[in-house]
Amino acid sequence: MKTFLIFFILLLSSCGGLGGTEAGNPPTVTVASLTGTVSSTDNSVSALVFSSGSSNCFADLIIATDSEGNQSTATPNSSCIFTLDLTAGKAFQIALYEDDEFVSYLKFLKNRETQGLSQSLFLPNQELSINLGRISLSELGARPELEPGDLIDADDDGLFDLDDDDDNDDGTNDDEELDCDLDGFEDDYDLSFDDEFDCDDGEEFQPGDVVIFHAEPRQGEQFVDVDAEISFRASCEIDESTLTSSKFRVRGPGDVAVACDYSTQSGGDEAVCEPSSELASDATYRVTVEGVACEGGALLPVVTWQFTTE
Repeated sequence: MKTFLIFFILLLSSCGGLGGTEAGNPPTVTVASLTGTVSSTDNSVSALVFSSGSSNCFADLIIATDSEGNQSTATPNSSCIFTLDLTAGKAFQIALYEDDEFVSYLKFLKNRETQGLSQSLFLPNQELSINLGRISLSELGARPELEPGDLIDADDDGLFDLDDDDDNDDGTNDDEELDCDLDGFEDDYDLSFDDEFDCDDGEEFQPGDVVIFHAEPRQGEQFVDVDAEISFRASCEIDESTLTSSKFRVRGPGDVAVACDYSTQSGGDEAVCEPSSELASDATYRVTVEGVACEGGALLPVVTWQFTTE
């Protein structure tokens, strides 16, 4: 009887009957750590050397938000050094604050060759310890001294992401990945995709399909600079003659139209509205693209998004 009982217990264990997620135990969570410094005075921080006494920090709170809205925070120490412990396998947008006032989002280099920037950072399901070095502020936002893409190989193909044109090995070039709901998280990494913005109508995107797949400022973005340009990227070369105030509309408080100087950039696939004057502070703006065409005549889909200024 005792032998049979031991055998039965071993059988249950091998089948997951005792323990494991099937029995209600939580799954193992992989954690990735990001370390950086927000000192505005220390210029020799590549190695993140701790010093005695306090430094002049330009941020006192770091908030990382994933695509589902979950937040992780870090407070810099007296040397302005912070560490964020984040759940791997997710994408994050990281914001800097000082005295409860927004300072900037961190912007990361997507590809060394194209020099494109992204406001989201995907951390693959790997144990990572990433040193960002000194964070500096510029017109492009907050930039790390050391790029995470030099340490991350998301698809484990032997190429670090900065030198890999297809980080997740899905057959789509990184600069052409869809962000159909325009929230700054690429669809492949967006865990809370909004179907209202389904630019490919739920179908698999095919080469040659005409879509709008990126916007700046992003859908729902807050604390946008009043001097910001408004832009979107399309999957085709845009007919610049169709960029007009009636087809690329920006409206602010009271539904007042924003006067823009329109142009195309990035080889013609990016449309830009440069407001002729500053946007209002703490105001919500709504952008509508309706009637803009590609070279050749194909119309871009109708898309609307909004953002709020600082």
